[in-house]
Amino acid sequence: MAANQLVYGEVLMPEEIFNQVVPSADEAAFDQVPDDGARADTNPEGEGDQSRIADLRRVIMAYTVSTVWSDKWAFLDEQTGWHRIEMPASEFVDVLADHYSPDSLRELGLLEHVGDELRLAGCPDGEGELRVKFDDEQCPIRFTTASEFLFPLSHSAIDYARQRIATDSGEQTTALYVVETEESADLIRQLRLPSVTSQGLEQLDRHQIQDLFSGNRRSDLDWRYFLVLVDFDIETLTNQPVPSVAGVVKRLNHAASVYQIDPARRFAVCRPSTSDFEMLELAVDFADRDRIRHLFDAWSNAAREISFVNWPNHAITKPSSIANARSALRRLLESPHASLLQNKLRAALTEYRCAGKDAIIEKLSAAADSTENPFEQVDMISAVRYAEIIFEHDLLVRRAEAVLAGRRIEHTEELDESTIRMVQKSINEVRRIGQTWRRRR
Repeated sequence: MAANQLVYGEVLMPEEIFNQVVPSADEAAFDQVPDDGARADTNPEGEGDQSRIADLRRVIMAYTVSTVWSDKWAFLDEQTGWHRIEMPASEFVDVLADHYSPDSLRELGLLEHVGDELRLAGCPDGEGELRVKFDDEQCPIRFTTASEFLFPLSHSAIDYARQRIATDSGEQTTALYVVETEESADLIRQLRLPSVTSQGLEQLDRHQIQDLFSGNRRSDLDWRYFLVLVDFDIETLTNQPVPSVAGVVKRLNHAASVYQIDPARRFAVCRPSTSDFEMLELAVDFADRDRIRHLFDAWSNAAREISFVNWPNHAITKPSSIANARSALRRLLESPHASLLQNKLRAALTEYRCAGKDAIIEKLSAAADSTENPFEQVDMISAVRYAEIIFEHDLLVRRAEAVLAGRRIEHTEELDESTIRMVQKSINEVRRIGQTWRRRR
């Protein structure tokens, strides 16, 4: 692994900050612990307690997981101390009990009685994503759950796009930053800005389009969020279009044609100019989180003023070539850290399918529609089915799916003989149909 590729960190995003129009107004709350006891009130006075706390930290850290970060953003990890534990709080009580007696954990303030059960201090319901923070001597270990004050990651961009502002609440519509990967969303949330992935937006159906664009421009003031599509790679700080934005814009463009909607009512594309992007790079180099947040706010406000017909051309891009998409997917699979790059791998797999299977099947379907000859139509429809079989058994796709599912790659390397014969027959039939089509033309 190159030194400038991967580091590890974590993300904290309080729900109350997410719902504020001006995040900085509640910045003090961001670093505070909830009042209901999400801290282990322990103040060890002797060397024995200090030793136990140090040992506890080592045990707890063994169960924490981290988010992959670019070295350029490592300062964000250093400014927070929360770590995620991938198990419910109720289960983690049993883990701690395997190492320490319940009495000693209660003495340190890490456990408390809730009815007849022992629960982690600060996690009375035992549910939600568990986080831990190691602080100073006044509060060595703090626990909390996502249900109390962390951003609810289970909700999708579509869910938030449907939300309305309550009448007479005094709130205003605020920007929701839509990015390609969960790592990028976590990074933006660590800037105290709301962010989700674009998952689902590239496949908006007619009912969702109707929901998102109901009413008119006057009623648009009631929407809680305005969706800003971030069209650059924030993790690597690369000012190049990302495939997910192209997919969403393509879907919105089609919806605009079919349903006569104006996508700019609810969406904008954020792709900074070269000079603006240099400002971002400098702010990151100075580890200035406030300045970075200010840049994002300014970009989102400017993007909202741009009409759909004037959206930047780079947002409506064609997919990568099959060769480039295949090469990018192969490089990720050959990385020794492929299992840690699941979001990037998922995005690369989507891009490969878009450039390969989707593009080819779309062309074959268009060819079937372009002729009135029923025999040619049947040929093209058959070619679509054969192409689907070929792509379904693409070994590169099977390897990627195996990694995403947590399986060993070797288990997907070989196809049985009957499958090989079926794929080979499909390839031969597609070639035959192509030759016949060319002769007729």
